Amino acid sequence: MRRRFGGLAVLVLLATAGLAAKEVHTPREIPWVEAELHGFAAQRADDLVLQEERGRDVWATQGYSLYRSRDGGPFVKLYTVRTRFGEAWGGYLRSLRRAFGYQELVELLPISDGLVIAFAGGMVYRVDLVHGTQEAVHTLRYFGRGQGRGVMGSGLAIDGQGRLFYGEYPTFAGRNDYSVALWRSLDEGRTWEIAYEFPLGSVRHIHNVQWDPVGGALWMGTGDQDSRSQLGYSTDGGRTFTWIGKGSQRFRVVSLLFLADCVAWGMDADTQAARTLRWWRSSGIVEENARVLPGPVYFTEALDATGGILGLAEMDAAVWRLGCSGEPEKALQWTLPNPKPPGPHPAIRLARGQPEPRRYVLVNPLRTVEDEASIYRIPLAAWRTRFPDLPPPGE
Repeated sequence: MRRRFGGLAVLVLLATAGLAAKEVHTPREIPWVEAELHGFAAQRADDLVLQEERGRDVWATQGYSLYRSRDGGPFVKLYTVRTRFGEAWGGYLRSLRRAFGYQELVELLPISDGLVIAFAGGMVYRVDLVHGTQEAVHTLRYFGRGQGRGVMGSGLAIDGQGRLFYGEYPTFAGRNDYSVALWRSLDEGRTWEIAYEFPLGSVRHIHNVQWDPVGGALWMGTGDQDSRSQLGYSTDGGRTFTWIGKGSQRFRVVSLLFLADCVAWGMDADTQAARTLRWWRSSGIVEENARVLPGPVYFTEALDATGGILGLAEMDAAVWRLGCSGEPEKALQWTLPNPKPPGPHPAIRLARGQPEPRRYVLVNPLRTVEDEASIYRIPLAAWRTRFPDLPPPGE
């Protein structure tokens, strides 16, 4: 009898170990599979959060694992970030990520083929992909339950001189006794310093920090209330900013489209109707479109010099098209879960960066009925056939 119970205990331990291994395991390779997406013959890669398009590469994450797809090939796992011990360790468990909808555990900034900066678990890590090592180089001031998520998906950038930036994202409610800063690294992420700091209580958090390759400027937007929302750009490495607007939900922005003639965006408004706007480069005039969006915009991506796409979130999960002329137009739609599960809102995530050359349109629905976290790619030629251009003004 003792031998039987001893054998049973071994089996239980082995089964438990097997389940634990399955929970924390991330695959070595994630392929693209054929998929149909709203009439497009597309391809899909499952269980991934889209990060960057840079040159020939598409970067993504699954949990704390970092992936790259090169030249249209499968996503290959390059490294898994080891976070400091604490609550963030729950993110290693697949079932917890799915139960609570926390897929975006890492924000990834590729520096080169062999070096990336990873924001994970309240820390900034400098990851050497060649040697498979990591170095904790910076601690985020606002991260964790009741404090904030550290940085937003559009809140980190590399400028034209190779300087790195990120904006702080605290989520304190009803407080104005803390400072919010734009941070900068001049040495590929080894050290970090405050480049710009807002007066106490003037903003709640920074939504976006983005490099405008057309105008050669660093843009930053804040939120959330009217008095705390402002949008502007810097041409001196983040030391000073020219604010194109403030004090209104019109300038509550999470991501921007940088086009040849204008900078365009959709509002992140939840207290009034969300619309799209554009700031004309030649005149500095801000113009608002009439068409109301069904939800706030979290992500943007330029497809060419004249137009790009918006990723909607919260009250809607859709991709809309927008350019420097004409009204916005819906292109793709997903279904919201009802009731909404706990955790972050449903959203359509789009990539940071810029591919060379562009061959696909990439979209990443998160927490929708159809997709928990999948990256779809649509051939650019097929997209152009369906959507040759935006309608002219008034149509």
